[in-house]
Amino acid sequence: DARVRGYPVLTAGRPNLVQFVDCQNMEVSGVTLKDSPFWCLHPVLCTDVHIHHIKIRSKMYAPNSDGIDPDSSKNVLIEDNDISCGDDHIAIKAGVCGKNSRTPLDCDKIKAFTDGTYETVNVTIRRNIFRIGMGIALGSECSGGIRNVVIEDNLVGVCKAGHCEDGCCGWGPALHLKTTDNRGGHMKNIIFRNNTVYNKTAVIRLET
Repeated sequence: DARVRGYPVLTAGRPNLVQFVDCQNMEVSGVTLKDSPFWCLHPVLCTDVHIHHIKIRSKMYAPNSDGIDPDSSKNVLIEDNDISCGDDHIAIKAGVCGKNSRTPLDCDKIKAFTDGTYETVNVTIRRNIFRIGMGIALGSECSGGIRNVVIEDNLVGVCKAGHCEDGCCGWGPALHLKTTDNRGGHMKNIIFRNNTVYNKTAVIRLET
């Protein structure tokens, strides 16, 4: 339901820049993605995902301009990328079973949230360079659950003075486990090892 009348004003909100839905054997490599209005690269309900050797550049204060957001997906490998953005560099998600952020969860009545369909499982994030941005997040949408995540050998918060508008380099924690009482689900077997962290307000933050 988007309309353009007279002046080119889009009334349908801010879309993802690139979204893959229900794909198998998905690979993205060798491209540069710039100036996303919302989440930049969003695989949803995908299996066997390989994202490597891409560059993402979004403005520092562009709201919700996450870099890569695997969502309710299985067997995801994210490696050797270079990301600078205005929100989470990577946010691992697993759906929300409420109609909106104010609706109480009742996931037990929805089969896809109990049979593993919306669970995100087996994610590896390695050898990436994360520049301006808010680090790696799990959540906040995680109603289906997140399991078996390895985050290793990354550089987090890397940038030179003057690289962004105010001369800053990064903010927020390197790893942020976050949810709310109307988005929550399990997070199991999360490994964060051998990462080098610069210019962040914390290494790990847990927030509910």
